[in-house]
Amino acid sequence: MGKKKIAVAFGMLLLLFLVGGCGQRELTKADIKGTEYYQDLEAKYSQLERKYEKLKEETSSGEELPEDAETYIKSIKRSTFHKVRYSENSTGNYEISDNVSLCNWLKKQLVRGIVETNQNAEEWKNEQAALYQYTLYNEDNSICQCHVYDGDYVVFDALPDTVYYVAQVSRIGDGCFGRDDGRKTIKRSLVARLYDSQLMFENGEVKSIAESKELAVAFEKCKGKIASKKPSDVEAGSKKEYIFKCDGDTYMMEVYESCFSITQNGGDVTWYQSEKELVQQFLKTLD
Repeated sequence: MGKKKIAVAFGMLLLLFLVGGCGQRELTKADIKGTEYYQDLEAKYSQLERKYEKLKEETSSGEELPEDAETYIKSIKRSTFHKVRYSENSTGNYEISDNVSLCNWLKKQLVRGIVETNQNAEEWKNEQAALYQYTLYNEDNSICQCHVYDGDYVVFDALPDTVYYVAQVSRIGDGCFGRDDGRKTIKRSLVARLYDSQLMFENGEVKSIAESKELAVAFEKCKGKIASKKPSDVEAGSKKEYIFKCDGDTYMMEVYESCFSITQNGGDVTWYQSEKELVQQFLKTLD
């Protein structure tokens, strides 16, 4: 599992450096592996792999899931969810989304990334406070509901006696509400906030965290300078739209022929005047 993820990270990094390296010598594999960004990604994926392998060792000696759990997970796999409600447990704040891509992403995580643990669910719930609650609604209004804990641990309401590990499941709550760990009090540049985003959508489609970071790096290279007023080429309409969700803040980026716009939380718009060649380079980042 880890080798595949590292290979994917390497491939994306290679693309980023080749796109941004016009007129320079072609970077070798050793050059890229020596970058701080690559080593940081490699360390994170290695950590995730170790965590996953440890959780597999903690499962019930490879035993199959109980019949009711297996049936429930199969029902999730068969379902076509059309909306999801995600709530912050500590405040009761919630949002509802009918984004099909988001519903499908969450469904896939619940089905594919699930690992049963040997944690005692009753003790777990007494000792841990759930961060978020997710509710997926099917077309016949049947629901899949679960509580999400720190470290991507999950307890399904329909399976209250079992604690599961579901990879990256907390991304939705972290992106839409954030954690009370001081990150929002630290002053970060716009690019840093885009880079740290837990959720990113490209024309409505959920993208991976690695792709979100790659796009933020490309924006830093291609954004040009802040414009004092709306550039004239905006009238032709945007070419692409990106939405970043970082610690409870939403940043909408629109890309035009030779400029960018960033709108934070639906408020004022910041315009960046760039060049056509740089904008084209940016648009090819995730192709």
